[in-house]
Amino acid sequence: MESKSIVRTAQKEDQDAIQIFMDHAGAIHRHLDWRSPFDWLGNRNFLLSLQNGKISGLLICTAEPDEVYWVRIFGATHFSQIEKQWDLLFTQLTQQLPNQPQPVTLASIAYFDWMENILSENHWNVQQEVVQLRWAQNNLSKLDKKWPEELSIRPMTYNDIKAVTEIDQDCFLYIWKQSQDVIRRAFEQSSYTTVAVIEDEIVGFQISTSHKSIAHLARLAVQPKFQGQHIGQALVQNMLRHYSRPWIHEITVNTQHDNQVSLGLYRKMGFESTGERFPIFVYQKS
Repeated sequence: MESKSIVRTAQKEDQDAIQIFMDHAGAIHRHLDWRSPFDWLGNRNFLLSLQNGKISGLLICTAEPDEVYWVRIFGATHFSQIEKQWDLLFTQLTQQLPNQPQPVTLASIAYFDWMENILSENHWNVQQEVVQLRWAQNNLSKLDKKWPEELSIRPMTYNDIKAVTEIDQDCFLYIWKQSQDVIRRAFEQSSYTTVAVIEDEIVGFQISTSHKSIAHLARLAVQPKFQGQHIGQALVQNMLRHYSRPWIHEITVNTQHDNQVSLGLYRKMGFESTGERFPIFVYQKS
C-alpha cells in the first residue's frame, strides 16, 4: 500500500538529501538567477514532498525583490510523477502565500516541453517569450561611435551596486526587476561588468558572464532620462571588444520577443536570432 505524501518546508538538515534528489531527479526545472538552491533554505516557500521519508518532489518559488514569485526549481524523482508532485507542492504553496488586496503574481520560464505542459494545464498564461541572439558580425570597426563625447565606461565596483540596482528597477517591467542582493550576486559571479558614466553620474551598466568559449550579456540597462543617446550601444560595443579574444567563439544575449528597442539595438550591432525561444508563464493567485 502506497503511503501518503507529506509536504513541508525544507530545513538545513535536509541539504544532503536535497542534493542527492537534484542529482538523480527524473525531471528538474532550474531558473536560479545567480543563486544556489541552498541559499533559499529557511524560506517557507522552499517545499519538499516526502514519501516514506524520502524526497519525491521539490518546489522553490520566491519573490525577489517582492513583487513576483518566480518558480526557481521544480522537480520530481520520476518523470511519470511530475503532475502529481506539481499538484501536491503547488497546492501547498498557494495556501501559504500572503493574502493581499491585489492578486499575487507568480511567474515561470519553461525550458522544457514537460514544464510548458504542466503550466498550461494548470491555467498559467503565456505573457512573453524570451528569445536568444548570437553575435555574428565579427568586424568591430563597422560599429559607429554615436554616444556623447563626455561618456566614459569603467569597471563596476561594489560601491556602484546601489546605483545600478536603482537603474535596473527603473528600466525593467515588474516581472523582470532584480533586488540589490541579486545584482550584487550577479556582479560577484560575472566575468565582465561595466558602468557608463556622465559627469560622475552612473547612467547605465552591463553585466556579462563567460564559460569556456562562450560569453553572454546577462543584463543591460540605461537610465530612462539618458535613453536615446546610444549609451546602450557604447556599453555593448565595449563588451564585444572585451570578448574579442581567440578563445571566445560565441557571444549571446537574451531579450523579450516584444522588446523592440533591445531587438533593434542588438540587430544593429550584428546579433542574429539563434531560433531559441522560451515562453514566460504568469499565474494570478487572488
